[in-house]
Amino acid sequence: MLENVILAPVHGVPRAVARARDIADQVLFLDGGRVVERGTPEIVLGNPRRPRTPQFP
Repeated sequence: MLENVILAPVHGVPRAVARARDIADQVLFLDGGRVVERGTPEIVLGNPRRPRTPQFP
């Protein structure tokens, strides 16, 4: 498994998000070049803390 997968808002990457759930230990969500959320894929992608994160494809 990968240690980290970095997600940044880029058009056309829903498959990358789905893949991150399968292969990552940790996920970083970047917005405007800043890390706004970090954690396991289950938390960041399934139950995010920041309002911007679920808007990501």
